[in-house]
Amino acid sequence: MRANKLTATLGKLDIVRSLRLPPDILKPHHPELIQRFRRRVATESVWELRRHPERIRLPLLVFYCAPREAEIIDGLVELLLEITTASRFGLNGGSLKRSSRNTARYAERPAFCSASLKLLSATPMASCAR
Repeated sequence: MRANKLTATLGKLDIVRSLRLPPDILKPHHPELIQRFRRRVATESVWELRRHPERIRLPLLVFYCAPREAEIIDGLVELLLEITTASRFGLNGGSLKRSSRNTARYAERPAFCSASLKLLSATPMASCAR
């Protein structure tokens, strides 16, 4: 099940990265403005988004997709940590949830994080834009 989730998450990341948005595209905008437009896009259906003229639709999608890449990467790192913790300690789903309260004691996590980031940067996708 976790492998399916990992594959789905990598697929999402690949789609967002295929847009090749510059990392600093939203830098000149205030974070509250970005959040406002992201909420607007999230609440509209695909049909409603397609009804907008292109000059409105494309910027709305940029406001949604640019920060989404960072969220997907964060979720992917958490999923990799969950998979590694489960396999390393032989935990199933239920005991993994119970053990998540004790994750601070696992000193190996920083080393795994750097290994995961190397793995992510070695994938054949575009470079990470954050």
